Amino acid sequence: MQPREQLADLLGEYGKLIGMPGLSLSKSASCQLTYDNKASIHLDYLSEEGRLMLACVILRLPLDHQAEAYADLMELNLYRQELANGCFALLKEAGLVVLCRQMEVASLDVQTFAEALETLAEAGMLWQDQLTGRFADEDAYRPDAASSSYIRG
Repeated sequence: MQPREQLADLLGEYGKLIGMPGLSLSKSASCQLTYDNKASIHLDYLSEEGRLMLACVILRLPLDHQAEAYADLMELNLYRQELANGCFALLKEAGLVVLCRQMEVASLDVQTFAEALETLAEAGMLWQDQLTGRFADEDAYRPDAASSSYIRG
């Protein structure tokens, strides 16, 4: 089975587990899931590598805070265990801090896939709370999970 087909099957099976049986990849091989109306996870299939990129939006960050935040995020990347085996990234043009993780599609089964998504969502919600207070005014910069479609252009 090709990795994209495998990912589509995994997503469909995961959708059944969470009560969303029609869950599928878009034509551009991506999908967005929102957990507890707070953590928005973008799934993007990287076809050349056969890998899955997961990115959880943590917060919006205005340009004048990005340099300071970047240094702190680099230091926080040392704590991979608390980052759901991912790392922080700063998407400068979008003004977003994301928690991201890549996984090889061929190595995934439904349980591993579900655990990766849910662990990343949990870590994302934890870091949203911690970093919003550290870098930004809570009301001004928390992303709107329902409308966060700015990861992939």
